[in-house]
Amino acid sequence: MIWGEFLFGGQRYVDNNREEFFYYFNPGDLKPPLNVYFSGYRSLEGFEAYFMMNKLNAPFILISDPRVEGGSFYIGSDSYETAIKDVIQDKLSYLGFESDELILSGLSMGSFGALYYGAQLNPSGIIIGKPLVNIGTIADNMRLLRPEDFGTALDVLMTHEQDVTPQDIDRLNNKFWNVMSQK
Repeated sequence: MIWGEFLFGGQRYVDNNREEFFYYFNPGDLKPPLNVYFSGYRSLEGFEAYFMMNKLNAPFILISDPRVEGGSFYIGSDSYETAIKDVIQDKLSYLGFESDELILSGLSMGSFGALYYGAQLNPSGIIIGKPLVNIGTIADNMRLLRPEDFGTALDVLMTHEQDVTPQDIDRLNNKFWNVMSQK
C-alpha cells in the first residue's frame, strides 16, 4: 500500500526523462476556491507552506520541484508541464469547480510557477511575492553582478538550454514571455 510522498497523500510525478515534481492535495471544506501553492527555492525535498495553507480550511494543492539544487522553476518537457496543469485541472474537476474558482500563488521561484501556469489556466487570482521570471538573465548576472548569489539559475540554464550563450539566455527568458504573450 502506498501512503504518500513526504505527507500522507503526497504524490510524485515522473516523466520519461526522470524529471519529477511532487504534489499534495487537501480537499479542505470542499468550497471554492482551490488554492495552489508553488514552493519556492528548496534544497530539501518536501512541501512548503503546508501549515499556512491548512489553516485556511479551503481546498489546496502544494506543488514542489525537487530538480537540480533547489528547484528548476517548474519548467520541463511538454509531458512534465502538461502533468502540472492536469493535476490542477483534475482537482478542479473533482471539486466541481471552474477555472474562475482557482487561485495560484508562490514566492520567489514559486512565483514563476504561479505566473507561468496562471497564464495557461485562467485563475481568478495570482498571488506572488519576490517574483523571478527572467531565469536566463539571473544566470547571466552571476558572472559579474552577483557572483555566488544564486547558482541554481545557472543549473536551470544548463539543464534546459545546454549552454550559456546570449541566445540560450534569451531562449530561456522567452519560455516565460512567450506564454505571457499568448494570454
